[in-house]
Amino acid sequence: MARADGPLPTAKRQLEHASALFVQRRFNECREVCESLLAAAAKTQQAQQAQHEGQAHPTDGTQGLDLPPADLNMLLLLLLRLAREQGRWEPEWERACLLAGGIEMLSEDVLLLGTLTQVKAKAFRAARDTVEVWLAGKSDDFFNEAALGMQPSRRNYERVVELYILALAGMGDHAAGTEFLRYNTILAANHRQLLMDHVHKLENEAQTAVHASQEAAKAVVLPAAQVNHTKQAEQKVPPQSQPQTGKTKAEAATSVSSSAATTATASTATAVAVSTRTSSSSNHTPASREAGSTASSTVRTLARRARAVVAGRGRLAAAIPAALLVALLLALWAGAQRAGFFKRDTIVGRILGVVVDRLKATARMGLNVNAV
Repeated sequence: MARADGPLPTAKRQLEHASALFVQRRFNECREVCESLLAAAAKTQQAQQAQHEGQAHPTDGTQGLDLPPADLNMLLLLLLRLAREQGRWEPEWERACLLAGGIEMLSEDVLLLGTLTQVKAKAFRAARDTVEVWLAGKSDDFFNEAALGMQPSRRNYERVVELYILALAGMGDHAAGTEFLRYNTILAANHRQLLMDHVHKLENEAQTAVHASQEAAKAVVLPAAQVNHTKQAEQKVPPQSQPQTGKTKAEAATSVSSSAATTATASTATAVAVSTRTSSSSNHTPASREAGSTASSTVRTLARRARAVVAGRGRLAAAIPAALLVALLLALWAGAQRAGFFKRDTIVGRILGVVVDRLKATARMGLNVNAV
């Protein structure tokens, strides 16, 4: 590997060697060659500056190297590609701008590489500023050559404008890109219209993306609001009473009779209260006292009848199972008697006859009491 402290081959051969190392992905060795070239070029530049100022420049025995503009451009491109591969873009880009003498002094190839890298990294504002500074520093000859279609000025200008439009669109400033193209007289008409159509397409895509994101946000917010509303509604609904199951017919009858008794008692109490209020609010004459006593006796009579009805219903509900049992026994006895299982002339027949007669008498007495 060539070093700066010995006889240096020409810059062209050094650059070819560095390019071969880059293709072989031997990035560290490639960087060493490039750094040696930059050190030799810097030494030569310092010597020329000292000579111009009339000062003696001390030498350390190493040789300098005069890099022509084309070779310097190739070296800067190689350094920037290395920086992109090794993740050192920002410091190397700033260094390349300093070595060239500023952004406006960069060649078209170096500018395009730097701006394209910024656009890919979504550094749209930096890309826009870079292009604007570079265009502001170009001479009228460059723009005249581009307007006349002279190469490579026309091709380089078109590529720089394309990156500029992409940077503006990336910033969301589609109106600025449209205005720049509308008043541009250097680009060909067909190329200018093509770029304007592309700007409109990018603007529509951006609006569609914004609308889709808004719809997605609404789709996420609405279900959450519905869930919260449902939870609040469930919290406000009172707990419903559970249906009672498993009750027997006797319990149902008892509950009905109890509710009837409660209703009758409440009605009686209400009537008594009304009559009491009526009697207390009326004049204390003999006729009014007689009417009040008559009403009170009527109310008491109605209350007694209501309690009797309720009590009779309760006894009837209690006597129903006994009556059913007696009826079942009588049916069995009648069937057995018709079949001739029991006869009166036997002991068993006489005993059973006495028992059945007494059961019949008891049943008749119970039915008579319930009827009363």
